[in-house]
Amino acid sequence: MRLVAGVLLCCALGAHADEWEDAIARVDALQADIAELIESVTPTVGAVSNYGAELDINTGRVALKLAGMGSGVVISSRGLFLTNVHVIEGAGYLDVALHDGVYRASVFGDTASGVKKGDIAVLQLHGKKKFAHSDWRKGQMARLKPGSVAFAVGNPYGHARDGKPIVTMGIITGKGRAASQRGYLYLDAIQTDAEINPGNSGGPLFDVLGNLVGINGLGRFRKDRKGTGVGYAIPIDQIRTFLREIIKNKGDVAYGYHGLRFDARIKGAYIVRVDPGSPGEKEGLARRDVVLKVNGKKVTSPAEFANIAGKLPEGTVIRLQVRTGKRNRNVRLKLAAAPVTLLGKRSARRAGEHGHLGFWWRSTGRGIFVDRVLDGTGAADAGLQEHDELLAIHGETVTSLKRLRSTLETLEPGELVVVKVARGGETIERVVELCDAGRQAGLEE
Repeated sequence: MRLVAGVLLCCALGAHADEWEDAIARVDALQADIAELIESVTPTVGAVSNYGAELDINTGRVALKLAGMGSGVVISSRGLFLTNVHVIEGAGYLDVALHDGVYRASVFGDTASGVKKGDIAVLQLHGKKKFAHSDWRKGQMARLKPGSVAFAVGNPYGHARDGKPIVTMGIITGKGRAASQRGYLYLDAIQTDAEINPGNSGGPLFDVLGNLVGINGLGRFRKDRKGTGVGYAIPIDQIRTFLREIIKNKGDVAYGYHGLRFDARIKGAYIVRVDPGSPGEKEGLARRDVVLKVNGKKVTSPAEFANIAGKLPEGTVIRLQVRTGKRNRNVRLKLAAAPVTLLGKRSARRAGEHGHLGFWWRSTGRGIFVDRVLDGTGAADAGLQEHDELLAIHGETVTSLKRLRSTLETLEPGELVVVKVARGGETIERVVELCDAGRQAGLEE
């Protein structure tokens, strides 16, 4: 451990025997303190497994194949779990391995629906009533300085899927950084040399007091996929502003959109274009205006402007001091919900995710019949039975397996649908709550 080695070296220089023993005792105490800190936070850290779901339309069975992995941290006793959006993209089924077991997870909300794709996601864990959690209200980026010790905890290369998180230690090497990867933009980010490898994404960054100070999300890797010592974390201060809105709205919150365009080659926060119909245009901002201050803070470049205005959620009102010609004026600008990307409001994380009926079936020349009703599903609760013949779903007549697939792809887990079946010469209609891919695969709650 570099910190311990440094302490020993400093204490050893010119030390007498009794001083050397005292130095060793202090190092032992330091190591014990670090071990105690890590032991206190690791029960809140989880390994995320992201499975793609492949439906066999001939039988209704679902095969789950590991599509990705990452990390995260529990932030409430009721099981809210913080991670990155890019960790859960394209998921048909999610689970999280904690120290005491593996828990099914569903998406609670995220920040990926805007032009600037935010990389903050919140999952809801299922399976027990009370979870150990880290306090997301305590950490402060202002307390961190270059050289401050930090711990990255997570699931590098999938090594923590046994519920035992991996810990790396380093220092804060910078603040206020900007970086991007795979379309996700990091603004006012923390930079650290604590080892961040593939699989660490979404995992917590803790300070020496055990406070959650950020979520690791972006690293620079060599060709052999090993970390280079340059990693970026979203500060918990920034995350807090979105968490409050996600929890209040119980859903997605976009990064705010202002519509101002700058040229980094020109000195100052010099506006070169204002998007038509944007909040900036509505407030009368125009080309050649120069932004001098944002929320009372002086800005001298587009980067400084972005590090303040670019990290706020939709609906936030920012105060600008703007120079137009030779005149300074004050502008209050309300950030809008950023225009939806090509992904649409149904974000990338939901690609391929659709509702399932909660039973397996068999197709014969005479029709499609229920083969097995899965325990704990809406189909079981509704009283569907083996040998029932499937006639219609949600008013759509099921005339073929192709028609069944196209109908299912329009429906979402948790949606209530009317399922019409034939049983013993009678036609029966039941309201069924659709399940997710995990339940359709036959996994227990």
